[in-house]
Amino acid sequence: MTNMIRLASLTALLTLLTCLTSAVGPAALLAQSPADLPSAIDPTGYLHWYRLQPIESGRLHRLHLENDVFSGLSASALTDITVFDGQGRPVPPLVRPVPVPVTPPVIEEKVIAVPLISLPAPEPTSPGLVSDVVITTRSGGDEFQVNLRTDGTSSAGGQRRFLVDLRAALKDTENQLILNHTLELGPISQVVPLVTADISVSSNMAGWKPLRKAWPLDWNQPSAARKRADDQRAASFSMELSGHELDSYLLIETNSASAELSWANLRVVKQTALPTPPWPSDSATFSGRQESLGSSAIIYDTKGRFPVSEAQFFLRTPGIFSSKISVKNLASDNWKHLTDLELFFIKNEKEIRQNPPLQLKADYYQYWRLNLDRPIDEPPELRLSWPPMELVFMAQGPEPFALAYGSQQPTSLVKGAGLFREALAQFKPEDIVVCQVAEAYQRPTAALPPLAPTIAPLPDDSRLGSYLVWAVLLAAAILFSVIAIKLLKKDHKTG
Repeated sequence: MTNMIRLASLTALLTLLTCLTSAVGPAALLAQSPADLPSAIDPTGYLHWYRLQPIESGRLHRLHLENDVFSGLSASALTDITVFDGQGRPVPPLVRPVPVPVTPPVIEEKVIAVPLISLPAPEPTSPGLVSDVVITTRSGGDEFQVNLRTDGTSSAGGQRRFLVDLRAALKDTENQLILNHTLELGPISQVVPLVTADISVSSNMAGWKPLRKAWPLDWNQPSAARKRADDQRAASFSMELSGHELDSYLLIETNSASAELSWANLRVVKQTALPTPPWPSDSATFSGRQESLGSSAIIYDTKGRFPVSEAQFFLRTPGIFSSKISVKNLASDNWKHLTDLELFFIKNEKEIRQNPPLQLKADYYQYWRLNLDRPIDEPPELRLSWPPMELVFMAQGPEPFALAYGSQQPTSLVKGAGLFREALAQFKPEDIVVCQVAEAYQRPTAALPPLAPTIAPLPDDSRLGSYLVWAVLLAAAILFSVIAIKLLKKDHKTG
């Protein structure tokens, strides 16, 4: 009993802690106090200041970071960029790639009419005698020779045979993602209490592979296809088939001579991916200079820190060069070898071919060095590309708000940035105000203490969901506490 009391008490305590945690939840994350940032942030240390507009107090804002911002950064990993309110106090920012909307695939249903050919009955053979039979028939100007093997009995019946030609339908859907195939047959000339059929597949109307054995065709039960209101003709029977079961031809052998079929459909459900739009990117181009007169080494100074995902060197005149690429953050640092690269510029009357870009992972190097295998008259151009970046912040505190960047004292971004990103997922794009850089802003002359913590408002539907979860968890905590008290009293009585 003591163990049960301990378990119930522990459960109540954990549930109560969960309630308290959910009470602050993502709303608090979105409006962390500047106290979450290092206390040494001094607005006077930032070189570049620009006013942000428009501003709506208490709401999330986002700002697309232009090339000029990256050109003015001094530290790697975007750690010297933030937002200050009208009193010079820091507001926690989050820098992230601009979200790219994902277009979901389109699910389509398509009905393809397929040829259904009634085969004549083969010549009867002696019971038990296995023989190969070739049935020749014509349909739509095509001649079909169907190779069958029969033992002279009515096993599956062999009373009526039908050939379904799936070649055109399968060709029409090749190289597509098909989620479902359904074969639909109908109608019959009269209702038959019980009809079964052997169904086989083949690629050449010979060497039939069994697919279904004695498959019941219950004509009296309405099929899913028959219930579809958009069908102009109701199917008497439908059967789902997987993609690996299908082949060029289907053979249907029924056990009833009165099972008359006159048409067949192949209904397919396919998934179509919409064309993927080109991945957006921002870029900047830089000219290089020879490291020394007559040198084969070219130096590039980007004057800032760019979140580079691609780097490409462009030769200005036709030629082929071997090269080594090195990088560094500060002018005083040693060069760090990045990779070897073949540069080429090949031109003829029909086309121009150049070396492709290097794929990188968020490198922020300011200095680039291209060491060619021989001197060159015109240094190649360097183009750096990166996914569009935006800064997201909560407008808490007095206006005006200013973007500040380019500090020799880099600071960390918002603590728990991963949770910040998760919380942002609750906001629709229209819930975030788009602001822009307006004009240069006068830099403060003294540092001020950080703002007091505030709670950012979530959208109405998100607040309602948080309140409901909080109420349910609190009720659970109370319930477990009552259970623990009752068990404790009972244990004292029995003791």
